[in-house]
Amino acid sequence: MKHTFLLLLLFFTTLQLSAVPATPYPILHQQPDGSKVELYLHGDEITHCLADEAGYVVMKDVDGFFKYVNKDYSLSVRRVGDLLAGATLNVKEWLASERVSQARKNAPERPKRLAGYPKEGNPPGLVILVNFADCEFIIPDAQKAFSRMLNEPGYSDNEATGSALDYFRACSQGKFSPRFDVVGPYTLPGKIEDYGYNNQWNGSDGNPRQMIVDACAAADAAGLDFKIYDTDEDDIIDNVFVYYAGYNEAEGAPENTVWPHRSVVSESMVQGSVVFDGKTVYDYACTSELNGYTGSTMAAIGTFCHEFGHVLGLPDYYHTQDSKVKTLGYWDIMDRGSYLNNSKTPPAYSSYDRFFIGWLTPRELTQPEYVALEPLTHADSVVDVSNQALLVAAKEHNMDGANPNPNEFFMIEYRKKTGWDAYLPAEGIIFWHIDYNSRVWRMNMVNDYRETHNGATDHMRVYIEPRTSTKNYNPTPFTSGDFEPVLWNGTSLGKPITDINVTEQKAYFTFMGGENLDAPVILDSLTQHYATGFTITWSKVWEEESEVNGYYVVVKNKEGVEEERIWTTDTVMTVSGLEYDQEYTYMVETAYKNGSYEVRQPSEERVFVTAKENKKLEISYSPDNNVLIIYKDNKDAVVGVYNMAGRKLHIINEKNNLVYLDLTSYLPGQPLLLQCEKKAAKFVVP
Repeated sequence: MKHTFLLLLLFFTTLQLSAVPATPYPILHQQPDGSKVELYLHGDEITHCLADEAGYVVMKDVDGFFKYVNKDYSLSVRRVGDLLAGATLNVKEWLASERVSQARKNAPERPKRLAGYPKEGNPPGLVILVNFADCEFIIPDAQKAFSRMLNEPGYSDNEATGSALDYFRACSQGKFSPRFDVVGPYTLPGKIEDYGYNNQWNGSDGNPRQMIVDACAAADAAGLDFKIYDTDEDDIIDNVFVYYAGYNEAEGAPENTVWPHRSVVSESMVQGSVVFDGKTVYDYACTSELNGYTGSTMAAIGTFCHEFGHVLGLPDYYHTQDSKVKTLGYWDIMDRGSYLNNSKTPPAYSSYDRFFIGWLTPRELTQPEYVALEPLTHADSVVDVSNQALLVAAKEHNMDGANPNPNEFFMIEYRKKTGWDAYLPAEGIIFWHIDYNSRVWRMNMVNDYRETHNGATDHMRVYIEPRTSTKNYNPTPFTSGDFEPVLWNGTSLGKPITDINVTEQKAYFTFMGGENLDAPVILDSLTQHYATGFTITWSKVWEEESEVNGYYVVVKNKEGVEEERIWTTDTVMTVSGLEYDQEYTYMVETAYKNGSYEVRQPSEERVFVTAKENKKLEISYSPDNNVLIIYKDNKDAVVGVYNMAGRKLHIINEKNNLVYLDLTSYLPGQPLLLQCEKKAAKFVVP
């Protein structure tokens, strides 16, 4: 008898959902005869199937054994392991089938009211814990445990990196500090399968919205005031988040469990009222109490933060139809990043995610420049991100992340494996290639491309540019080399990024060949000459000096050979130890160096002739601050201060050519004798 495999049809739902992707880890299934098979889950809440390691689709027969599915969608007689590849349906064929394609074309868009929840401030968020009639919470004192995991600063139970509050504060620079009010657990009237049974037409959960309405009804009966959770006073509850007892289908639990997702409630699809305290339940999200599909480990924040990302308006970045297609993977929480470190350390939102939500405005690069890129911040307070998040576009950008123009552009950030990014695959400069389309975002199909590779007509719309182009997409950060921003239609922006160099503290590159450096101006009135050296002062060129933006002081002998080349980020320097009775030239160079190369712009030269001989210690008095300035040929030498009877009064052992003696502790008219190595000088305190 043939069993038509209707489960493989692409889901056709009246209200589209956003959901966490299937677990990337193999799931162990036990068959009726006691044998065990490892299978992989593909897809998300809206459509999913099981397949073997090679990607061939399987399903249970009437006796509970997993068997392969034929190309005509009938169930094969061959069990898992007994593969006849030529006659067996694989995941890619399932995705490319005409019936799947047609159903996809007919699928309606998501409702346009994507996220009424506030994105800044301290809004309250409602979190309801629910038991099923046949499954209850096993985490002790669940209300307190989940409230701590969501709200406690520095939360570290089960080796957690932090709480959900910590995560959102770090991603928003403290702009978004939600308060999650956790209530329950309340017991629902239905069993697990009453809400989570898989729809035979499309594989999606049959009745999850009823779970949400029943949860709200239970909370209402317990006295909860729903008016608190309508912050914009539009009579619609901003969001309801439900934690349900037990496991979830996305992580390998049985198919009658609920898949974590975010969607909206339609009154026509549920029983009972959807209005509580005059407020309508509409936007919701949910996930499970426990992690994985066995054991008793409490769920971590990864899935919660992924689903709450949808509440804030973010779409999914994984391929929502075929989980075997390579997308951003662990690089973003809206892809598989929610599973990093067993969901305890999801990666921080990218600069693009923050731009889209409205937490960050990047700096647009338009002119040649030498760029020093700082790591993307995880600070929970506002910091300057002008050198952390950069944007490059074909023309001037409107800087509106939610409605960008141009809609295709690039964003640049430096990610390090620290804090929330500790479990990223690598670190370096990320070049995000964004191709925004409002309909695609509403449809939640951002990275659903069909071709075997990303191309001009079909591609990921939130894309990490790889270091090397290969058949198999592999998003990787840049640590060296060059990058040319090119639109998907093949048009180069003519804004090359070259000389990439990544250090522990910053990442550097040259944009459009780099800027023309200004030459420093030597301030002769502030320059002091000594017997065998000089102190030189010059005008400030860099707005902010750094390890790559600074100056060289260059000293040459009469033949033009360099004697000294000294790097500094200051605008004053003392040079000493030159030979007596020699002619030298000196100058200052504005310099940019990033490890790959240097660019320098010199000042005018100055000529300096050292003394024929000098046995006297060189000193000068500064009346402005009542100090004696002492010049030493040898910066390591010690200066002794004595009275005229030879008694030692003070020792100056600073290792500098110029040292200072504070005269405030000496009496006016007091004579002092100063000695440094074989040189000495007498000074009378003014």
